[in-house]
Amino acid sequence: MRLSVRTTCLTAIILFSAAFAGCASRPSVNETKESFSVSETEKDSIMENILYGGGMVCNATLFSGEEEEEFSYELPVFSRKEIKEIKVDRYRISGEGDYKITQEETTAGDVYRGWHYYYIHLKVSARPDQPADFSIDSLDLNIDGELYSYTPRSMRFYNPKGLYGQDIPDDGGILLYTDAPEAILSVIPSDPSRPVTIRLEVNEDCTITAFEALDFLDITNITRKVNNSPVPGEGFLSLKKGDEIELSFCLNYKEGFSDSDLIKASRIIRYQDQKGREYLLNEPQGFLIIGFENDSMIRNYIDREIIGDA
Repeated sequence: MRLSVRTTCLTAIILFSAAFAGCASRPSVNETKESFSVSETEKDSIMENILYGGGMVCNATLFSGEEEEEFSYELPVFSRKEIKEIKVDRYRISGEGDYKITQEETTAGDVYRGWHYYYIHLKVSARPDQPADFSIDSLDLNIDGELYSYTPRSMRFYNPKGLYGQDIPDDGGILLYTDAPEAILSVIPSDPSRPVTIRLEVNEDCTITAFEALDFLDITNITRKVNNSPVPGEGFLSLKKGDEIELSFCLNYKEGFSDSDLIKASRIIRYQDQKGREYLLNEPQGFLIIGFENDSMIRNYIDREIIGDA
């Protein structure tokens, strides 16, 4: 059971758009970071302190294209000493969008091999009517009065306009889930003898053109059934109104990722109607590979990335 660490709730509302930047073009990373500049004294203090935990944060979210949504994210923090308070002083952002980031209460885990670990909880949302393609590159943290720089490995956010360059609707209602896997998977389902299965119903003739994880994961060993009959191949899948679909598959980590990581990635099905119009069936946090059971991801990260490199 995690112990609660009471923190001052810091709500950071960061609104960034081309109009704010003063031009119509997308700002460069350098331009964005300059708008969040700190004094040389602060910079030296931050750089002198290195904080563990950001290396296991792997988030890639595709927000809805129709309504503003807010999703939760956890950022692990590892410390040799007990921490009383963690506050976010600044978010360092690159990219474009009109978004909001809110820090919530920090929670404490346990102690493993001399390392205390905690979780910073954030909520992130983005307006759907403007292109969003941005990244939280780092956070300036105030931990018990000391400054630290915290760098997530990958924390990217999109909406359809920002990712695809066009407004692809995701509320067509043509494809609907009738059954889906558990929200959080503590172990990646990589064993072909134990695949994950999702089921959908078809409310209008359409063609599925892609089934993918937004990042970090590969979908493998896909088998397909339409009305309980196997359909060979992995390419386009033509469907009729009233069909019932079953997709069974496994997941593998992309190169460089492992069970030491906290992974959240959108699950995306792209399809077209009879007139060739494109749609999405998007689950913003559809793939959650998080080893919370016995805090295995935390232990793996400490064993491999901290103590193993010490």
